[in-house]
Amino acid sequence: MNLVDRVNSDSSKVKIGLIQQYTYAPEITRSVNAAEKLIEVTWVQDEKEGVLLLKEHKIDGILTRNEKAPGSLALLVLKKDSFHTIAIVQNISALQKAAEGNGPDWITDIKSLHQGGVQRETLPTWILMLILLIGFIILPAQVAEEKEKNCSLRYFRLPYMKSSG
Repeated sequence: MNLVDRVNSDSSKVKIGLIQQYTYAPEITRSVNAAEKLIEVTWVQDEKEGVLLLKEHKIDGILTRNEKAPGSLALLVLKKDSFHTIAIVQNISALQKAAEGNGPDWITDIKSLHQGGVQRETLPTWILMLILLIGFIILPAQVAEEKEKNCSLRYFRLPYMKSSG
């Protein structure tokens, strides 16, 4: 609720794009227009224009039609895990609760333009493979080499150890 309770500067406003050709539910447009202190609306001709504005950081997200769930919206953002995405979802959810109570969610899907890189997603796998590589390939080879030299750890004695028999 901290994001919704803010009334200070324009920098705290969430900037969303709405597509002119899409017919939004009257509750949504009424709520978004009434929340002018929290949400700045930019009307765009189509989704392509919205994507351009999104890439130029002129808007934070675009409310589009959700193809999977008719009658609900999808939020198109640059990154799913950004502050702007959280702010948009929180503001829209607060507006929805004020307008309808506990009805079905207006936003049922979040799409991002920038997917998490393959490197970022596979980093844990590479770390595990490196550990396994060292554990199962390099260390046994080292032990085998030491055994070939007849310098195994069993016969290795430190100078300060007493000899037993």
